[in-house]
Amino acid sequence: KRFREIEAAVQDAAAAVRSTGFAVSESDMEFARERCLLAQDFQGMREQARKVFLCEAAVDQAALSATNLGRPLTYSLLNLARSAALNCTDVRYEAILAKAEQVLCLDKSVYVFTVNEWRRKGLDLVLSLSTLGGSCLEMTVRQGMLAQDLTAQVLNRVQNGHDLYDSLGCRIGFEWSSHPREIEVLKMRKNPDGSRSWCREKKHLAPAAVVKLIRPQGSILEASRRLPEALEYETDSDGCSDDADSEFYPLAVLTGGAWKHLGLQGATRWKHVREQEFLQLFGMSKASFDRLPSWKQLPFKKKHGLF
Repeated sequence: KRFREIEAAVQDAAAAVRSTGFAVSESDMEFARERCLLAQDFQGMREQARKVFLCEAAVDQAALSATNLGRPLTYSLLNLARSAALNCTDVRYEAILAKAEQVLCLDKSVYVFTVNEWRRKGLDLVLSLSTLGGSCLEMTVRQGMLAQDLTAQVLNRVQNGHDLYDSLGCRIGFEWSSHPREIEVLKMRKNPDGSRSWCREKKHLAPAAVVKLIRPQGSILEASRRLPEALEYETDSDGCSDDADSEFYPLAVLTGGAWKHLGLQGATRWKHVREQEFLQLFGMSKASFDRLPSWKQLPFKKKHGLF
């Protein structure tokens, strides 16, 4: 009698899942029969079988996404994803899929690169970077680039295994978990008539690897800083504070004509910009800027309307 109940529950669950657009294979049904042994009654058996079918569909979808993202799959990794999906307490397909994706797509790793040297080359910067293991990477980027954009370029280059060499000039290949990509997932949608159906929805996956850049003196390169000032003025950090005795005005006031009515000196009105805002604009602290000769200050002042 129990085995007849199990078979009826499996067939009933398979029909329900197939009606929503998922495929159910014979191997899925065999696995569902085994899981049904854990249940005490017909309803429990049906839920166990349904969970198995949704988990298999979720693992297949996550595996497809991982393949599209370039991550190699192994039998043990697929089993780990299946186990994570089965242990999900939420019975919704979206939640089960998220558990499988965490195993197959979202395994984050942190890779550290040190900027050893840099030089100007016309309007560009040539950067020499290395990993803690001694692998080297040379990049040419534009001046004025944000550090976060440099990080993205480094990530993109090494994900594809390009331009990495060890100290002997031998090419190095890095294996990355995945690329930051846009994928399609199946999601339940409620129709105007009250019925439900499955639809495809685009989803952005977080990058499975994170790059951290270290400056020559050992500090982390802040994402909001611009190059080359972030390297040239490494000791000028986001922690700089304003002088308590100074007066500060919005940049719009200092770059317009209103400053003339405030009794400020045109050549030094940059001193009334708040330290954090100045650091973002000029790439250095006001103390570092003040030490520059006037001919070096001039291009910065013109660029930001403080001339």
